[in-house]
Amino acid sequence: MTLGNPKVILFFLALLPSVVDLSHLYVLAAVRARRIFTARRARRRINQGSAIVMAGAAAAIALR
Repeated sequence: MTLGNPKVILFFLALLPSVVDLSHLYVLAAVRARRIFTARRARRRINQGSAIVMAGAAAAIALR
């Protein structure tokens, strides 16, 4: 139930810079994201996957 709350997600994202060296993380993430987002097929799969995850999370929250 807590993971469905956007405040909790933002709280953990705020803690991320103190735990991980973001300069290296951003460079690595940018290179990978560029490869992924340039392919149409990959974007479609990302959209479908995120829809499935969000629907599953909504179902899990609704059933609790």
